[in-house]
Amino acid sequence: ASIDGIKGQLTLDEANFIVAGVPITQTRPSRFAIDGGTVTMQDVVWSFGGFAAAVAGTAQAGIPGGGELTLTGAARFFPSDKATLDLTLKGDADLRILSAFAPTVAVDGLAKVNVGIAGPPSAPIFSGRVDVAGAEVLIREPRIVLGDLKGTIAFDGRRVLFDSFTGTANGGALVLDGGFLLAGARPVGGALTMQMQGAALEYPRGLQSESDALLI
Repeated sequence: ASIDGIKGQLTLDEANFIVAGVPITQTRPSRFAIDGGTVTMQDVVWSFGGFAAAVAGTAQAGIPGGGELTLTGAARFFPSDKATLDLTLKGDADLRILSAFAPTVAVDGLAKVNVGIAGPPSAPIFSGRVDVAGAEVLIREPRIVLGDLKGTIAFDGRRVLFDSFTGTANGGALVLDGGFLLAGARPVGGALTMQMQGAALEYPRGLQSESDALLI
């Protein structure tokens, strides 16, 4: 029998793992519907950082630094020439998980996510926004500490835009503007402008200085 003839329900009873020190678990069994080459997300909710599972009829309690994301929509994988995504990811994301993809950078904080994922799986198209408030980023070399980051990262098809993104850099003021183009999930062009005022820097190593800078 071909994959096109497969139809039914799939339930993932239990799943949990740790990424960059962040515990990730499903809040309840994930349920998927399979119809030929299409998989529909019927109930897919994951928690980050120890957020308590949602229980019908009760209040949801959380641990600071946690979050919960819900995936809805469908993904068609077969036939391959008609593969397409129609997914939406919503909720609060624990930014510490980003540290797993950039070992020289430590990230902390939460972000509100409302992002659509469409198009072919090989070149997805993103829409929606990620709202960041009170985030922190530590770059180890040269040592730069970005704090109190807040603003919006907007996804507009093939573009990613940083809107009203502000914070501090090593104690000085920081403003981040601009954006870049995407080919699938890979950045291929564009520019980000970082304005820093009164930032204390140690670069080269051992030289303490205070800088006002415009970086593009």
